[in-house]
Amino acid sequence: MKNLSPVQQQVFATLRQIIAEETNHDPEEIHLDSHLEDDLSVVVEPDNGSLFSILIKKINRSFDIDLDPAPFVDESYENQTVDLLVELVADEIDLQ
Repeated sequence: MKNLSPVQQQVFATLRQIIAEETNHDPEEIHLDSHLEDDLSVVVEPDNGSLFSILIKKINRSFDIDLDPAPFVDESYENQTVDLLVELVADEIDLQ
């Protein structure tokens, strides 16, 4: 498993809870290498009513950030994992 900074560990723990609540997965089933669509049934699309869009809004509220989903949406399909989301959120927190 990848070594996470303290900020990334906190982000991962919170993301696990958010994703678990929205997808009805057990938080223990959500790992850094979990693919949003393949493993967690979250289709990565920027539509306002999509589950992905709802997750981004909850993430922004939880961390008091303004995460732009475009870098995640634009990432290659195979890289759309929880790990990438952790990195993007942690980077946004570091910018504050």
